Amino acid sequence: MNLRVAGRTPLFCANWKMNLSVDASVALASQIDVALRKTMLPFEVVLAPSFVSLQPVFQVLKGGPIALAAQTCASSIRGAYTGEVSVEDLQKIGCQYVIVGHSERRRYLGDTNQDVNQKLLLTLAHGMSPILCIGETENYAQSPSFLSNRSEKELEFMLLESLLKIESAWLEKIVIAYEPVFAIGTGVAATPAYAQSVHLFIRNCLKKHFGQVADRLRIVYGGSVTSAHVGRFLECPDIDGALIGGASLVAESFLDIVRYHKEKE
Repeated sequence: MNLRVAGRTPLFCANWKMNLSVDASVALASQIDVALRKTMLPFEVVLAPSFVSLQPVFQVLKGGPIALAAQTCASSIRGAYTGEVSVEDLQKIGCQYVIVGHSERRRYLGDTNQDVNQKLLLTLAHGMSPILCIGETENYAQSPSFLSNRSEKELEFMLLESLLKIESAWLEKIVIAYEPVFAIGTGVAATPAYAQSVHLFIRNCLKKHFGQVADRLRIVYGGSVTSAHVGRFLECPDIDGALIGGASLVAESFLDIVRYHKEKE
């Protein structure tokens, strides 16, 4: 695998979305923590519970190797924004990552590239790392391994709009998550060949605009990832881990995904 040679530590992020109660989140975090706490991990593991579960899950993870992520944040620090959560508060309760621009936030809750850019800047300014999600809004895939011109244009526009005002020195703190729209919540993942072609396009696009730092930036795949096929994705030279939804809701299925990489070591 290329990841160690390139200096990119693989990252596996469990995005639990709005699926678990506080008690269920704590129980699942405890199972994963027990399995991984005493292990020297050659990769990074991140758990992203709902807002109400962040603090109790942090108490489970504290002092161990697993990082905590919020699923989004407000695009402002403070103010009359009912229902929003400030990055200041997320940082204070132990979050190290914030997912920004997830396709479900964009599609159902109206997050724009401008919103995503503000959230990303605030996350960086408060010492946390954004996991920036991008992906086509339509299924433009014409074959399992061909990236269409329409996909390229949309992905580049979304990427650059989201990264406005970002300096090259900050780029390494950002994780990019590619989510093909046809794979989110459908149970049908992209083929590894198609995902690799998109990841390479994203890396080359970043290189064009930010320089060689793009070679050190992690780009992970998200979209119906399971232990049955994760290995084929991780063998691809530009895929540096996974953003995992449904398969992360059961401890053993999530651990099977991250254990694949440990076994390969």
